[in-house]
Amino acid sequence: MTRKRYPLSVVIMTLVCSLILHLGCGESVDETPDVTADDQTQPIGSIRGNIQPSGIEAKLELIKNGQVVRSSANDKSGQFVFADLEFGTYQIRVISDGYQTEEKMVPAELQQTELVMELKLKPLPAQLSGIVIDSEGEFISGATVTLGDQIQVTNDLGVFRFDKLEADTELEITVVAESMLPRTVEIEPIAKGESSKIQVELEAEVIEEDGAEVGDTAPMFSLLDTSNQKVSLADYAGKKNILLTFNRGKL
Repeated sequence: MTRKRYPLSVVIMTLVCSLILHLGCGESVDETPDVTADDQTQPIGSIRGNIQPSGIEAKLELIKNGQVVRSSANDKSGQFVFADLEFGTYQIRVISDGYQTEEKMVPAELQQTELVMELKLKPLPAQLSGIVIDSEGEFISGATVTLGDQIQVTNDLGVFRFDKLEADTELEITVVAESMLPRTVEIEPIAKGESSKIQVELEAEVIEEDGAEVGDTAPMFSLLDTSNQKVSLADYAGKKNILLTFNRGKL
């Protein structure tokens, strides 16, 4: 029996067609990549606001889960913004020279496209301390020092101290101590967060007595002598020495 021979080109074409048919009959392959929760687009929002008092320069830190995730600064008008934030709970820390550090939790979780807030900073208080002495440099303890509605009493070393004073404001203290003349002292404004020290010297109070002293001119007067006769100082005018005695009881 004679086999029929086919041209080589026909054989090659037959093999190619068989291969194509084989691949086409197999199971379809899903080439779509798996999508996980992390690959999904997270909601994005922003936190913006302003810092008071206006005109101060501040650094802002955005904190999430105890870690600083963003840093920024306010502009000249006090405005700040943290954009492109994933929804969640944040803290904002504000740092400015001369002011108490403000750390504020965002009022609610960021669940909207924009959250607006206002941050008010409190200036650092000023401090005043001093010492009260007399004219000889000795400490005066127990002196009362008054500043506005605050009162301090000096210790054994004459020291007093005022904390939490309003900064950048003219102050005035009054110092009072026993047997000393009171004194009022004006204090120059103290910058935010700064302290000032002063020394207050008090003068001793001079007590004037009504009694006569040697050399004073005697006033004119009249008295009864031992004979019950009236005697006047004017009767002895012009005489240098006059002796006046007082006897106990009757002679």
